[in-house]
Amino acid sequence: MNNQKKMGNKGFSLVELIVVIAIMAVLVGVLAPQFLRYVEKSRQDGDITSIQQVMTAINTGVSDGVIKGDVTITINADKLTVAASGTGATLGTALTDSGLSESMDLKSNGWPSATIKYTAVDSKWTIPDATNTKKPSTNLNALNPSGKSTQKQGS
Repeated sequence: MNNQKKMGNKGFSLVELIVVIAIMAVLVGVLAPQFLRYVEKSRQDGDITSIQQVMTAINTGVSDGVIKGDVTITINADKLTVAASGTGATLGTALTDSGLSESMDLKSNGWPSATIKYTAVDSKWTIPDATNTKKPSTNLNALNPSGKSTQKQGS
């Protein structure tokens, strides 16, 4: 009786297994690029949030009197640096109090080189219209609530 039970239960054939593997390969081929786009978009959004946090910390530092002078945020490839300029300019503890540093690595690739400036005299941010031509979705316009730049690139 045991022998008959084993003979009737053969399992999957080789053709059935190959068909299932082929279907899975097609699904992975279709879904993987979309998944990678979502991951990169998430990294870009995280970088924009980091830049906005730095800008907020600077605004807070200026209003508290901790930051003196003009402030420049420089984005170069995958690096963000913050520096104060002008006579008696200092960042003080504004960034460290917010858990930030004067130099940070950006998580996504393809950021354009750009300089975001805060002018103390005007209490105004100048955000360039910097869009990467290789990755148009990586731009600084998301930092502006209006979505429009306050300065043309190269001005």
